Amino acid sequence: MAKSELRTKVAILRAAIGISMKEFADLTGRTFYTWKALESKRLRLSEELAARISVETGASMDWLLNDNQSGPPFDNDGYLMTKENFESYRALVLTKDVTPEFMSHATGYQGELLKCLLGAIRDPQHYSLANYLTARFLRQLRRRFQIQEVFEIEMTGVVPPAPKKAAESSKKQP
Repeated sequence: MAKSELRTKVAILRAAIGISMKEFADLTGRTFYTWKALESKRLRLSEELAARISVETGASMDWLLNDNQSGPPFDNDGYLMTKENFESYRALVLTKDVTPEFMSHATGYQGELLKCLLGAIRDPQHYSLANYLTARFLRQLRRRFQIQEVFEIEMTGVVPPAPKKAAESSKKQP
């Protein structure tokens, strides 16, 4: 791994996930020299590149761009960025049709949902409402995108019966 003084967030992140400057440059679609300039503070991290880094690694854009935040890097869910977490994230990204953009959005939404529920937990009435609204929203998504059937097939291997058409369900039974 290339030596770095860990003076920048990108250098700290790269060290935490255990990859070389060249590997990080390749992962983000930048040159080695661009990466070297970023780590030596000759080049400022743009929002565009921070977004690309977040998508490719799972690292929090807030952590990458917030100069007032110090400490080790963390992901969109608030977990520390480690080599193991990075490798797990990349394995998910590289499987099936899961894109880095999808993973970035999914982990961001997961973090936001957790923040909302944790914020509501202080008041049992607020938590009950937040829990109800979350469950209702998830049911709507499952119905809209027919996700329930997909999960049932994956978990049980049993294909559920096709839903009855409106005309069939309105027929009277003998």
